[in-house]
Amino acid sequence: MKLYFGNMVTTVTTLMIVSLVGFVGYSISNRSNINFWGRRSLFILAYSLVICCFAAARDGLDKTIQYTIDGSCNPGIFSLVSVPNIVGCVGAAIIIIAAIATPIAKSQHMREIWFYVMSGGVMLKIVVMVCSLTACGQQETETMTNTGNSIEQVVTSEDNSELATAEDNNMEQTETKKQNQLQDVKPSYKEFRGVLDEIDSDIQPGTAGNGMNSIKTAAHLLNWGGWNQYDHR
Repeated sequence: MKLYFGNMVTTVTTLMIVSLVGFVGYSISNRSNINFWGRRSLFILAYSLVICCFAAARDGLDKTIQYTIDGSCNPGIFSLVSVPNIVGCVGAAIIIIAAIATPIAKSQHMREIWFYVMSGGVMLKIVVMVCSLTACGQQETETMTNTGNSIEQVVTSEDNSELATAEDNNMEQTETKKQNQLQDVKPSYKEFRGVLDEIDSDIQPGTAGNGMNSIKTAAHLLNWGGWNQYDHR
């Protein structure tokens, strides 16, 4: 809706278009009571020219032309060669032709016909412009939605990365703490732990050579016990 009522220019342009459509509709519905069609054609010509100036300011047509010439600014809503601008030129040509033909016409009946032709050119421009603005508004909304989703995904990814980094740091701290604890253990305890690891890895009941491994491990255990007792003395 901001393309129609976003600021003073868009609001005035929208209200003028609505009033022009109302004037054309009233003239057609009350055509049996109208005696001077040339005056109404003149009013539509002047009023539609004013509306075109406001619409050009609303759509940034001057910026589009300047952007096409030297690229020194951002373009307007529509590109210079686009459906709204092309149809607008066609509608303007129809209005000008009807404006030239109206004073030449000798009868009110012919001037009424030219009034309808001029009104058709006006309605063509209005319908195409409204449809184009609506399409631009929907596209802008989708773009904003996609941008918001992308930002949310980036934020989520950053949060996940920070969480993973924190977990890695915690694991490193835990591992460092364990290593420090191992360094603080007495040498005799380290040796005893080595004997236990040897029992766990070498002694496998029911396998060939298990007896010799058991004897060797038992000798290591006795050896550790003897040295440990000697150290305590």
